[in-house]
Amino acid sequence: MKIRIKFRKWGSMKFIGHLELMRFLQKCLRRTDIDVHYSDGITPRMIMSTAMPLGLGLESGGEYVDLELGRPVGTEHALEQLGPMMPEGLEILDFRQVGEIVPEGGGRAKKPEKAMSVVAAAEYDVCFRDSFTPPENWREILMNFVG
Repeated sequence: MKIRIKFRKWGSMKFIGHLELMRFLQKCLRRTDIDVHYSDGITPRMIMSTAMPLGLGLESGGEYVDLELGRPVGTEHALEQLGPMMPEGLEILDFRQVGEIVPEGGGRAKKPEKAMSVVAAAEYDVCFRDSFTPPENWREILMNFVG
């Protein structure tokens, strides 16, 4: 069973790198009764993938992580378990099943699309610090840089 987690980060958490954030989420998941699937091999890892890792220093209103679970978990139950573990600046917004559940003993189910292939665009808001006064022609400078 595949789950998609939507979360947001802001404040000082924007300075936590992508890999550290994933490790943190894995530690939080280990502290719950959520049955997360692990890879096979000598060093098993949680089967987890991200949609579009955000750059360091950027805040987000919605990032996505996909997980594989062994048994179904209700959204409310998952949010109740994960919510209190989140530090200020990190909030789990949603925890939902994607795709279909494969029946026990095998069977066919439609494979869910990966989060990375579902995200088609991102919107960025750029703003200046309160203590900074940009030059009058800042828009022209920006367009020359982008274009």
